[in-house]
Amino acid sequence: MKYEKPVLLDGAELIFERGFTHEGRTVLHASVRLPQCRGHDSRTRRIDRYYERMARSYLKYCELFAAGQAQRALTDTDAPCVRAELTYRKTLSQEGLCSLYIDAAERGGVPPRLIVRRGDTWDLHEGYPLPLSAFCSEKNIRRLLLRAAYEQAKCQQAAGVAEYYGNLTARLRRSFNAENFYLTPDTFCWFYQMYAIAPAMEGIPVFSLPFDGTRIILP
Repeated sequence: MKYEKPVLLDGAELIFERGFTHEGRTVLHASVRLPQCRGHDSRTRRIDRYYERMARSYLKYCELFAAGQAQRALTDTDAPCVRAELTYRKTLSQEGLCSLYIDAAERGGVPPRLIVRRGDTWDLHEGYPLPLSAFCSEKNIRRLLLRAAYEQAKCQQAAGVAEYYGNLTARLRRSFNAENFYLTPDTFCWFYQMYAIAPAMEGIPVFSLPFDGTRIILP
């Protein structure tokens, strides 16, 4: 297995492009785009190291994935080149808070399309990620979010704009992860992974409640 040298571009982002080849044929193309602070204090360096480690871990995963694709190519000459992408979207940057989500997407393999999402919300004054409890002191927040997700999903189904699996209450409860959230200037968003509660065509199901800049506004 051979791979092309990575390309690192300067600026406020960490960017890698890497192609994994087997017998002259590219079996996987990986790209990484993650945020960087490029600061010199301990807080910003801590955040940068976090995403640098994430990039290295993802490229190592892609190397192992490519080895599997190379084996597949030995028996399937029509096996497509898989595109693996790790990208982010910043959703909030204000008053010492930075929130974003990161999608790891794979296209062209089996299954044909897969996206895994994680959310990060940073306290820029301290340089540490913030948990869900930082934005709501309610002890029963999990139950409240599960109920809100169920009500929103049912409204979407009734309007014909989304489709969810049966036994939705149990699926929402079983797949809930308190780390799967991000913020916008006026919205708290929490999400479920692809296939967890809905068919692939729904992508990453996202639910939301109002956010006043510091706290979640509960129904």
